[in-house]
Amino acid sequence: MSPELQEPRIFQFLRPEVVERVAPYQALAEIYDHVMRHVNYRRWASYVKKIARGAGFRGGRVLDVACGTGNFLGEFVGRDRVAAGCDYSLPMVAIAAHKLRRKKGVLGCWAADMRRLAARSGWDMVVCLYDSINYLPDLAEYRKFFVEAAEVLRSGGLLVFDVCTIQNSVINFDGYRERGFAKDKEYVRYSYFDRYTGLQVNEFLIGEKGQLERKAALEVHRQWIRPLEDITAAVQRSPFEIVQIYDGFTNKPGSEASWRVHYLCRKP
Repeated sequence: MSPELQEPRIFQFLRPEVVERVAPYQALAEIYDHVMRHVNYRRWASYVKKIARGAGFRGGRVLDVACGTGNFLGEFVGRDRVAAGCDYSLPMVAIAAHKLRRKKGVLGCWAADMRRLAARSGWDMVVCLYDSINYLPDLAEYRKFFVEAAEVLRSGGLLVFDVCTIQNSVINFDGYRERGFAKDKEYVRYSYFDRYTGLQVNEFLIGEKGQLERKAALEVHRQWIRPLEDITAAVQRSPFEIVQIYDGFTNKPGSEASWRVHYLCRKP
């Protein structure tokens, strides 16, 4: 059986009959900021600004693709930067829009697939962060995103995206388990990785605090972790040229020994 079609492994913790399967981020959106509280979004924003400045970016209009609940957006806008965000998940966009409604420099948030951005042209930079591109199931879908990003960027505009590496999935996510509480919710997370297919699965059970064993929503998040040489080749076949491939949050070249790799690309 294909790994995508297998029964969720998290069923070993809970009887299937008490579970309602829902779309990714439908239930998680409400507690997403708690689950991701370890992420230093200010550090992310500072790093993207740093590598973009190194490629000549001096400010302008920035589009955050797969913006989630807007945390990066909130940290990134500034005197010389205005930004907007889009995300496939309507619940996530709704939280971002509410959170940033009075944030100076935020142009707005809307629901859109990264392969169909629903944005006008003329942006100075597009970012797609926190391995969101890994949700695309194959390299043909990568090309759709690259073409779409190039369409909305001005000539000379930048694209910054990051991917997780195979080593990261093997060391940090294969067999990872977590149980926690957020607001009035309780959740269980179980992650695993199939190194033969590159499929990284993150399963979430989410329910009312103290009631998880009686009724829970199940989200199954699937990402595909690919060799960097395949991703690099896909960019090289796209409308972009690669400026640099970074080991995450450093100035060093990215490699399979990295846990995260940032791609800095330019539209000619």
